[in-house]
Amino acid sequence: MTSKTICGAVLDAPGRVTLKRLAGTDDFRSPDEVGESFSVKLAAEYPHDDEAEECFFYKAGDKTGHPVIVVDFEVRAK
Repeated sequence: MTSKTICGAVLDAPGRVTLKRLAGTDDFRSPDEVGESFSVKLAAEYPHDDEAEECFFYKAGDKTGHPVIVVDFEVRAK
């Protein structure tokens, strides 16, 4: 899975380039592959649910259990 498709495709092109440079790869595991689930729709519907508002990027083949980055969605006042 590439950074273009993971986590509901939340990263734009510059974000994907930066992540690839940071991680040294563009090959990631889906959150579903590590027992987590994420959907942009759920993050929007349940913005105060800690589990619904985070998405983790894990490098494919990494066995440490530590994500490269965590995308955290939060509610902001207008």
